[in-house]
Amino acid sequence: MYGIRADIQGMTEPQFEQIMQQVQTQLQAQPGFITHLAGPTHEGGYVIQAWVQEIMQPIFQAAGIAPPQIQELSVLNSVSS
Repeated sequence: MYGIRADIQGMTEPQFEQIMQQVQTQLQAQPGFITHLAGPTHEGGYVIQAWVQEIMQPIFQAAGIAPPQIQELSVLNSVSS
């Protein structure tokens, strides 16, 4: 499993909602996509995603969005209901 955390400086909630409207369906249709979490920070926002493998760069490129600074995470396990 592959995880990412992206801190997006200066992003407002309306900007995030606009981007998600553009990419949500495409994101969900990607092979290997597991989950997406996002929320506000004092500096903007964050995104955490889990994938079967690394696949984020092509998604940003296809959507015409400059990718944020991404921190790769090693995921040892996950629990879901």
